[in-house]
Amino acid sequence: AQARRLGQSGIPTITTRFGLKQLWEVTARSRLNISRLGNHHCMSWRMTDNLALGACTVLDQHPKTLWPAPLVPNQHYYSLNATTSNEDPVAPDSHYAMIPEMVHELLGQPDRHEDMRRHSAEYFDHYLHPIRIGAQIHDLLRESIPKVRDAPSGLTGHGVKHLLIS
Repeated sequence: AQARRLGQSGIPTITTRFGLKQLWEVTARSRLNISRLGNHHCMSWRMTDNLALGACTVLDQHPKTLWPAPLVPNQHYYSLNATTSNEDPVAPDSHYAMIPEMVHELLGQPDRHEDMRRHSAEYFDHYLHPIRIGAQIHDLLRESIPKVRDAPSGLTGHGVKHLLIS
């Protein structure tokens, strides 16, 4: 039903799977990457891919999840303002009716896309790159050292105390 509705609006869809490399290539080449928030309004793991690729992301609504630093509208993503809630999982039809015009307007502003691509890649490099995530985990463990020193001796050997000492 959704593919039919998108097709009637002139938006192509596919139902076949393709590999991760092809997904990244398509994402990197696309002028806009439209994504919806997931279950419980969580942001898809694809958002991390989009940021890493310096993609221009369009979300159905503003994110509700917490990230290492807030994602800034019109800097890291555009919002289509099709806001939902747990009580109302579908936005009003009037919001969906405005989406084609909003997307068309965004497509006509390539200079904004380049700024967003740069900001997205910088966000990934600063907060989500594996080395940065490792540093965040290291810092959290380091902050817990006093707590671990006072922990029961059962944590030595292969436990947290071992990780902190090595």
